[in-house]
Formats: sequence, C-alpha cells, structure tokens
Amino acid sequence: MDRVGLRSGVGRSKADGAARIRHIARASATSRSRFGRGSPVAFAGVGRSRNRRVTNDSESGRLREVASCFRRGASWFLGAAIVALVVSLGLFGFRAMQVSAQLRVDEIAVEGTARVQDSDIFDYAGVRPGQPIFDLNLDQMTMGLLAHPWIRNVTVRRKLPDSVVILVNEEQPALVVATPAVYVANGDGELFKRVSATDQLDLPLLSGVSASLFESDPIRAKSVVREAISLAEAVNDSADVVGSLQELIWDSAAGWSVATVLPPVRSSLGVGNAELAKRGSEVLFHLGRDAEGRLLSAVDAVFELARRGVVPGEIWADGAGGSDGARRVHVRPASGHLAQL
Repeated sequence: MDRVGLRSGVGRSKADGAARIRHIARASATSRSRFGRGSPVAFAGVGRSRNRRVTNDSESGRLREVASCFRRGASWFLGAAIVALVVSLGLFGFRAMQVSAQLRVDEIAVEGTARVQDSDIFDYAGVRPGQPIFDLNLDQMTMGLLAHPWIRNVTVRRKLPDSVVILVNEEQPALVVATPAVYVANGDGELFKRVSATDQLDLPLLSGVSASLFESDPIRAKSVVREAISLAEAVNDSADVVGSLQELIWDSAAGWSVATVLPPVRSSLGVGNAELAKRGSEVLFHLGRDAEGRLLSAVDAVFELARRGVVPGEIWADGAGGSDGARRVHVRPASGHLAQL
C-alpha cells in the first residue's frame, strides 16, 4: 500500500510537470502571435542600438563643424592681428620720419613774383622754416595764396628732403577803372583789386563804366573793359603822334573818347612854331563807336595840324564822308575856334 501511494505521488508529480510545460508553451505561442516572430525583448534591444549609432554620427558632425568654424575664426583673427601690427609699425615709422630733423623745411623757394613780397607769400601760405615737411597741407597753402589779390594762379610742391617750391603767376594789370571806386583790371576785363597807394601803377584810366553795370550785367561790363584795353593798345602804337594816353571815356550813347598828352614837336615835321614845342598839351579825341577805325583819321588830323602850326585841344573824328569821299574831322584848337579839316 505504501508503494502504491509512492507511485501515485510520483505520477502526480510528472503530471504536474507536464502541465506546467504545456502552460509555458501556450504562453510562448500567445506571445509570438501578439508580437510577431522573435522576442519582444530582443527587438527592443536592436532598436535602441541603431538609434544610438545615428545619434552619435550627428553629434560627431556638429563637433567637426564647430571645430572647422573655430579654425576659420582663429585664422581670420591671426590675419587681422598681423595686418594691424604691420599698419601700426608703418604709421609709427611714417610719423618718426615726419618729425625727423632731416625732413623739416629749411628752404622756401618762391618763383614768378614781381609785386608780391616773399614775406606776404609766407604769411598767406602759412609756412615757415623748421616745420615738418610732411605736415604741410599743400591744398590749404594754395587756397591761402590765392586769397592774395595780386596772385592769379599758384603751384605749391615739396622738394625732398627739406625744400618747398612756390610757383606764382601774378595778375597783369591793364587798366585802372573808376566806377567811381577805383579798381585794377586785368587783360580779361576782371576787376581784381582796389587801387592802393602801394601799388605804384602807371596805367591809363577808364571812366564811364558804372558799378551798377558790373552788378547787373558783368559780361557786358567786362566786354567794355576789354574794348578799352584794345583801344589803349592802338593809341599807344601811335603815341609818337597823338601823345601818351591818359584816360579812356566810355559813353553808352556816344561811344569812345580818349585823352592824351601831345609829345613835343619833332624837327622832322618841319614846323617852327614854338607853341607846338610846348610839353603837356592835352588833347581830347572823340572817336565814337568804331573807335579804332576812327583813330586813324585822328592821327592824320594831328599831322595836318602840325603842318599848319596849330595845337589841337579837341578833335572829333566822326568818320562822316564828304562829297569827295574824304572823311571829315572837326578840330577845336587849344586856343581858337572850331574848324574842319
């Protein structure tokens, strides 16, 4: 009976073990049907490994990019530092060269001046011996010199190591113009300065041109001054006959008149009248619009008057022709009545 009980217990044990095995098998089958083939644990482990590799690759790329940017930034910074060092050394060397005793102004050469004094040149240019030659502002010096009324154009240049050269082109006075304020005019008809006692000018005077004309119509005013200059040159070419030019008078309606002082009579004229030998006889020539053309008639009249022994005081060379085609000239002698030649 005991044996039977033992066998029965062993049998039950085997039966229980077989039941447990079947239960485990069913559970495994259920897992495969729910999650597919393979173990869920193994599947989860494979997924995490692949994601980790992708994450590591991305981080490595970012690190490489950061390193590349750092290298580029370091290279740029190093290049900028080198450039700054070179520029600083260059500026330091240039400044040292500027203040060097061997590069200071020792000589100021001024050329082309006749009226302007060297002291005026130095004052208007603002230059003195001993200044660092590279501290000079040549443009500023030029503008300062052009403010001088007698300087028309100027060139300023350095001549290393220690010289400054100033080339001056002065104004050339042609006339003195009364508006009624008295100015000096150049050959272009420009009034470039007021007359002063230090100018020492020996020029004919132009009168009759008002200041208002220069203000309202400067082109016309300059044209009148240029006409006066041309007429003055023509009169001076005949100075041995008509005398030295003293004044040109312009009238907008009547045209031109000129005042001269007759020269002493020359023996070649064959005139023995002592009155003609007087010095300082003033003559006023009325020449009208075509002044230079009518001046020729006035010259002929002076010759004829000298032949007759008459000293003219006033001559009208109106240019009107007579019946014979000859031009008529009216004369008022220095002492006498109006006559016609």
